[in-house]
Amino acid sequence: LVALGSTLVADDLCELVRKNNGCRVSKPVSLPKSIEMRGVELVSVPMVVETSLDWVVNMDEAETERMPNLRFTEIDGYRVPTVFGKNMDELASRIYVLVSNALS
Repeated sequence: LVALGSTLVADDLCELVRKNNGCRVSKPVSLPKSIEMRGVELVSVPMVVETSLDWVVNMDEAETERMPNLRFTEIDGYRVPTVFGKNMDELASRIYVLVSNALS
């Protein structure tokens, strides 16, 4: 996603905080301000301090439907739209298009 123009919140782990009617994500202070590129090293990339949690990508489940109904993951009483991403071709590109546009 970073290669497509997205900004990073954190690599591997985020802190979640309920604010107003939503959920916010931020980088734990213990993590570096970079991303681990396997086989390379830590690389500084564009980052944000905090952002809203608008989508969950469930990497443990594969999508079986061509046009699935919208699914949700509940996090501390907050329902977050969810995409099943396991084994999905070009997942980063699909997620980038999804979060950059509105559902029809």
